[in-house]
Amino acid sequence: MKGKRYYDDKHRRIALQEEDRIYLRLHDGDHLPEKPPKKWSQPRAGPFKTKRIVGDLACELELPDQWEIHLVISVRHLVPAHADDFREEEPGPVEGGSGGDQHYEVDFIIRREVHRPGPIPHPSRDC
Repeated sequence: MKGKRYYDDKHRRIALQEEDRIYLRLHDGDHLPEKPPKKWSQPRAGPFKTKRIVGDLACELELPDQWEIHLVISVRHLVPAHADDFREEEPGPVEGGSGGDQHYEVDFIIRREVHRPGPIPHPSRDC
């Protein structure tokens, strides 16, 4: 009963609805596909939309197709995303611009440095 009492004191019920935006909390040692290891990555991913609520303790998320994880996630691993009124929408593609179609040619190389592994030679000892 002591464990139940401790859980009930510390537990905060998350009220999720469909189409809510939430973050997925990553475990120790986990990192996203095509991202750096956990030491340099974010502790959470998202935000993602909820597709449907599965009971009181799980919900189904809209995750990217390249992620090979189950779509139904426990609420223990979810963090609600707060509404950000100051965030602007992402800009769309630029129309009619000369974009990335420019090509450049190199006339000449000014200077070239070669970095070799190993100790750096001391200038007075190179004589």
